[in-house]
Amino acid sequence: MPRQEDLLKLNERLPESARDILERADEFELMSVAPGATFKPPAGADVISLKRWPGSFRVIGRTRVGDATLRMKILAALYRGMADAEGMAGCFVPRHAIRAGGAGRKVELVICFHCSNVYGSAPGKEIMGFVTDSPQKLFDSVLTSAGVPLK
Repeated sequence: MPRQEDLLKLNERLPESARDILERADEFELMSVAPGATFKPPAGADVISLKRWPGSFRVIGRTRVGDATLRMKILAALYRGMADAEGMAGCFVPRHAIRAGGAGRKVELVICFHCSNVYGSAPGKEIMGFVTDSPQKLFDSVLTSAGVPLK
C-alpha cells in the first residue's frame, strides 16, 4: 500500500483517471522511441505525438504486454518512479513510451529517464510529471526480451 505522501505526489503527476485506464486497458503497449522530435515524419511512419511538444517521436519498436502480472510490474515501477521523483532536467530526449486503452479511452505517455520527464495525454487531461530512472531497467528488459531494439 503506497504511503499517503507518495499517493499525493502520484496524483499530481499522473491522475487517478489515467491510472485507471492504464490498469484496466484492453491493449497495453510498451515502446522504444528514437530520441529527438521529428517535424516531418515520412508518410506511414510509426510515431507518437504529444499536444504539449512540437513534432513527433518515431517509434523504433513496440511490444504488446498481455500478461497481467507483467503489466502490473511495469505500472508499479512507473508509479514508484513517479512518486519518488524530486525534479527534472531541462532536456527531453525520450526513449520509452506507453500506449494503453480500450473502449474509446486511451492514455499515451512518453518518458525520458535521462531528464526525469513524463509527458502524455489521457481523456480530457494533459499529463506532465517527473520520474526517476528506476523503472528503466525493467522497461529495457521487457523490450529486449521481446526483440525490440532500444536504439
